[in-house]
Amino acid sequence: MRRSTAHTIAVLGIVLGAAAPAWADLCLTVPQGTYVGRGFNVPRRNKCRSFIGFRRGSRDGVSGVGCTTADGSRLSLSYTRSGEPANREIGSVDLLLPQLTGSVTYHFIFGTGVTLQSGPASAVRCRNDDIP
Repeated sequence: MRRSTAHTIAVLGIVLGAAAPAWADLCLTVPQGTYVGRGFNVPRRNKCRSFIGFRRGSRDGVSGVGCTTADGSRLSLSYTRSGEPANREIGSVDLLLPQLTGSVTYHFIFGTGVTLQSGPASAVRCRNDDIP
């Protein structure tokens, strides 16, 4: 039985598209707040993508890179947040795919001190009210 090329392409699109969520903006929730990655989509297997955005409810900028493992089971995201004068944060997030739940470990730098902390992390598609 011959299948049409259009049918084959449609099936491949569904299968490949199901590998990772494709959203316009990703809202990453960690103990320090919610970080909005503008235009961030979870990369395909063994690929990386820039994470550029902000901390919701503040003027803090957030930038980093998110990479999906070769087997597509995890998203690792390393980021830096610059906030109020003398407040900085450098973190690493590890999320299971497709659940987008996991953990974060981060260094919070304030004044002359540095603390190492960790906690839960999760990500969801941003809602319109998440973005100013």
